[in-house]
Amino acid sequence: MQIKICHLSNTHQLSDARITKKECVSLVNAGYKVYCFIKCDKSFELKGITFIRVSDFNNRFIRIFFGTWVVFFKSLKINPKIVHIHSPELLPFVILYKLMGKKVIFDSHEDFVYQILHKPYLKNRIIQAIVSSLFGGFQKFITLFIDKIIVVTDLMVPRFNEKKTVVISNFPLINELNASAIQKSKDVSFVYAGGLFYIRNIKEITLAYSALPNKTQFHILGNWDTKEYETVCKNLPEWKNINYHGKVSFEKAQELIAFSHIGILILKSTPNHLLSMPIKAFEYMYNGLPFIASDFPYWRTLFSECAIFVDPENVEEITNAMNLLLTNNELRGKLSKRGKELIVERYNWNKEEVKLINLYKGLVS
Repeated sequence: MQIKICHLSNTHQLSDARITKKECVSLVNAGYKVYCFIKCDKSFELKGITFIRVSDFNNRFIRIFFGTWVVFFKSLKINPKIVHIHSPELLPFVILYKLMGKKVIFDSHEDFVYQILHKPYLKNRIIQAIVSSLFGGFQKFITLFIDKIIVVTDLMVPRFNEKKTVVISNFPLINELNASAIQKSKDVSFVYAGGLFYIRNIKEITLAYSALPNKTQFHILGNWDTKEYETVCKNLPEWKNINYHGKVSFEKAQELIAFSHIGILILKSTPNHLLSMPIKAFEYMYNGLPFIASDFPYWRTLFSECAIFVDPENVEEITNAMNLLLTNNELRGKLSKRGKELIVERYNWNKEEVKLINLYKGLVS
């Protein structure tokens, strides 16, 4: 008889690949009966996973104090052996699950204690500090009752009980990245793929690009965060030379990345970025693109063999790095080759999948 498990979130979307395409699929392939509570238009079944619709409450108060109870009671009807929690808003139910004899996993996708200090809806710094401290204390208390904790980076381990904690990084699925047979453009070109936000330095990148030779192509694709920031960037005289593609499908984005030669990943120094493991970097590496990245200490530990690092606020430094990769074919080729090798050797979901399956085996044995 298959062991039933429930992946629970009241905040994540169906498009969250870590939950839906990696963890759930890996567990189905390992023989588990998987139910996934997640935000989607309707409940359905796909590839052996039963997706159960979670309502998308616009009001944060209603979502936390009503929506979480809906998820809890619906999950009880399934009667799973293991409950895998992805949203910190569901942590208050850990003790109830344990009283009912369930094994509980908490999958901490991000350092929430750190993030709360910069939540825009907590407008007062003092309030941010108080809420962060309270949540940190609650998180330490509730993890006493949790069987296993999953974090995405080594830097997050000290937040939890180290004996219970396993690092399962959000590395890409190699078969999904699809480094295709698309021929790269004849002339060396740059690409930025992702959200067009102030904290993603689109303005600074555009200004840095303006100092390069006119014929150099720069492809930018993604959605604008705000109309105001879109106007600021598009009003720059340099913007007229940008090849702006707007929002494109995942497949189209991969084609444009494969078509280009150099990736851009220059984010502002925010707490979330400093400790992040950007999926876009792995997409660049898989497609053979060396990339220019923000000079964050943690990023250097990950990408020092396949990227050039810059101060994200220094336009001249960004220009120099772009020009270096544009003109130095030997360096570009060396970084490109090593990036591809690292994906195969280290940065892929296949290796993380083994750790996930072993964690589950330990809970059910």
